[in-house]
Amino acid sequence: MIVIKSCIESPSFEWRPAFEDGEIGSPTRAARIVRSLGEIGIRDLRSPASWAEAFEGRLQQDEGGLELCSQIGPANYRPFSFFNTMHRVSSAVGRVWVRNRDQGEKKRCYGTGFLIGPDLLITNNHVIRDTKDASHTTVWFGYQADEHGRERHCGAYACQELLKCSPEGKLDYSIVRLNGEPDFHYISLRRHGPKPTPNKDSVIIIQHPNGGPLKIVMEDSLVRSAWKPYIQYEADTENGSSGAPVFDFAWRIVALHHRSVMGKNQGIDIRYILDDASEVIP
Repeated sequence: MIVIKSCIESPSFEWRPAFEDGEIGSPTRAARIVRSLGEIGIRDLRSPASWAEAFEGRLQQDEGGLELCSQIGPANYRPFSFFNTMHRVSSAVGRVWVRNRDQGEKKRCYGTGFLIGPDLLITNNHVIRDTKDASHTTVWFGYQADEHGRERHCGAYACQELLKCSPEGKLDYSIVRLNGEPDFHYISLRRHGPKPTPNKDSVIIIQHPNGGPLKIVMEDSLVRSAWKPYIQYEADTENGSSGAPVFDFAWRIVALHHRSVMGKNQGIDIRYILDDASEVIP
């Protein structure tokens, strides 16, 4: 953080830079700030005279008066509609609960899934492996915690049948029909986004980590590689996140999250799933 003190009522101004450990954040952000300050004439960040000289120069340049705000580096603005869309698409995401998974092993399995049609849900095949798993599966929609930590969900739906699947070693997906039509938004796989560009694009994942309430990751989520049929990214996930939708920042679906591989999280490129299951995907 750069601390600037000013007194608009006084003809004299005091500019004082303060640098505390951890205040500036990442080295990249620090470099961006230093570069931007250099562009407005501040050459020595620790010299009050340098700050005062640059400030006086800006006063003379700006006929409209003092600019109190500026953009530092690339624009980080998000339109409010971004969050409206986030709220809408998150209603399609549910917690997948498979009961009586294995006798003698873990008795239940949690994952994440999302609606791709009025009564169709997709998740990973390692979450719902076969028709037996499907018959023991319940999906909770709207499972969230409020600002006080109180948990709630808007509806629970059983699985009626397993329509199409691909094993974990291939495309790792299962598409099931639910017993009823949840009154929630669904995500069209046919309106998918383009393949993300590694080391440039980032992703958003809406998920139920550890089988808990709905959470979203949209920071530190840079795509690191994209090679058929996989997309690898740095976004955080946990057990229970398997089957979560992976979006670009235009809220277009790009992948089905499925596992962690060698320190990176990995999803299945949604275009390959669409090609493989086109006969059942609306």
